Amino acid sequence: MPKDRACANTPALSRRMFLAASPFAAVATGPSDETKILHLFRRHRALSEATAACSEKDGPLLERLVDQVEEEMMALPCGCAADLAAKMIVAHCDGEFSCLRWDNPVWIEARRLTGQA
Repeated sequence: MPKDRACANTPALSRRMFLAASPFAAVATGPSDETKILHLFRRHRALSEATAACSEKDGPLLERLVDQVEEEMMALPCGCAADLAAKMIVAHCDGEFSCLRWDNPVWIEARRLTGQA
């Protein structure tokens, strides 16, 4: 490990980032009564952020993990409005691939319901 701590800020996939993105890693914790869909939603967010910070070489690994989490999330039935909002946000790439603008009240409400507002 280099002594220069600034090297940890490179776009390469660091050991810490890889472990954080691992399927076995703890996810940013939400309420203990959080639904499985919301748990997967938070995992999806963490993996997506890690993917965006990765180099082109390391990104595909994390993208596959993002896809797996998304597939698992979409296969579950919604149990509440927040579950549906989480699925909407993921399915429409945070509102970027939608006929609605990102600042549309529907997306604002979806982010509020998932705790992302």
